[in-house]
Amino acid sequence: MLSEVAGNTAATANAKATGKVKRGIIRDCLTGANGRAKVERWVPRWMAFPPSAYTARGGVPSVAQGAKGCGPDAHARGSRGGADRGLRQGSAAAGPPPVLLPGEWR
Repeated sequence: MLSEVAGNTAATANAKATGKVKRGIIRDCLTGANGRAKVERWVPRWMAFPPSAYTARGGVPSVAQGAKGCGPDAHARGSRGGADRGLRQGSAAAGPPPVLLPGEWR
């Protein structure tokens, strides 16, 4: 992540720094503080589209879901990309659940 937002030079120079220092550099780059160039519209790889992981070990659910296929032909294969998750056959989504006020709790 550090090399993505601060560049390879900063990442190499701070390779043995503590996590606190690295987080501070990343924060400075995202906000443009402490003389660092502000990085616009950056997101971690696992939140990007299509998602990817930083290591080959796996374990990132969004990457695994993306690998299953959410491309243009996903509907032709019968995949709804998770849109049908939680709905029973024949039920319709009626919108958000009702909000209960403190006097209505039971």
